[in-house]
Amino acid sequence: EALDGRPLGEGRITTITKELRMQIGMLHSESFKFYVIHSPSHPLVLGLLWLRRHDPYISWREGEIKQWSQNCYEHCLSHEPIVPVHTVSCTEEQPKIPGLPAEYYDLSEAFSKVKALQLPPHRANDCAIELIPGSTPPRGRIFPLSQLESEAMKKYIEEELAKGFIRPSTSPAAAGFFFVKKKNGSLRPCIDYRGLNDITIKF
Repeated sequence: EALDGRPLGEGRITTITKELRMQIGMLHSESFKFYVIHSPSHPLVLGLLWLRRHDPYISWREGEIKQWSQNCYEHCLSHEPIVPVHTVSCTEEQPKIPGLPAEYYDLSEAFSKVKALQLPPHRANDCAIELIPGSTPPRGRIFPLSQLESEAMKKYIEEELAKGFIRPSTSPAAAGFFFVKKKNGSLRPCIDYRGLNDITIKF
């Protein structure tokens, strides 16, 4: 079977990394690309082609590379003098974010307003919202708003248009928009997607 547990010959490799620089030991360094597979037991596999190219002397009993080939001495091994490195123990200070409890500092990116403005990158399997064939998108309903809520809605629409999160539309399909008051008295915008969820294909 293959490294990911599947029978040999099943599945295809569809993802490859950008060129990465790998260093083995103090001096052996090279750059190449890796194929990406699901292999929790073997995070990195160099393979037979790599062994043929570098032809290292390996002690399989000790699990160590004892000596590199002449080709490596000419092309892969650095000839710069070795500089001794001394390690010290240190603790990285977590950034303090106003209003964020200390136990959540390691999740600070999840609370970042800058990160919230960025869409996730496209991946090999992007998700799509697919509707049930023959269904009609709902027209929604209009919720009455107070003067304070109307002003908050106007501000919300202006901000979301500026971010590029929404855009003007003439479609008859719509979802209801209203506000829920938070504990601190501010207003949380809510969009009623229940009608759309009812005709969305569930996976």
